[in-house]
Amino acid sequence: MDIDRAELTSLVDAPKLEDADIQEYRGRSYWIQISDGINPPPACWYSKSTYVDGADIYIDKEVIPDIFKRPVIFHEILEADLFLYQGVEKNEAHHIAREEDRKYANKLLTESEKREYEELRKRLCDFSGDS
Repeated sequence: MDIDRAELTSLVDAPKLEDADIQEYRGRSYWIQISDGINPPPACWYSKSTYVDGADIYIDKEVIPDIFKRPVIFHEILEADLFLYQGVEKNEAHHIAREEDRKYANKLLTESEKREYEELRKRLCDFSGDS
């Protein structure tokens, strides 16, 4: 398993990360779509992209507040990479991505925001059926 934390952090920290953007991680392009009213789940990735060779990342800005969108995108890109391109089992990829997005969020957020983020992640996991 190979995680390039510096590259992924640089990608999600990019100031141009907006409503529809293509970013690259580990030589693959990821199309990031941030919009309102996405059908469930509110944060997810799809591998059968018509736009890029990595995956499509969807974030519902009605459910994911702006302050949390970067850690959530960090999670979705990493989970997709681990599962699709590194052969990590899907549940394990989710748990690894969860731990890594928590580390990223801890550097980015205040203490109260971290607590809010943890509550959001619990709701997202409950929503998707993951733990």
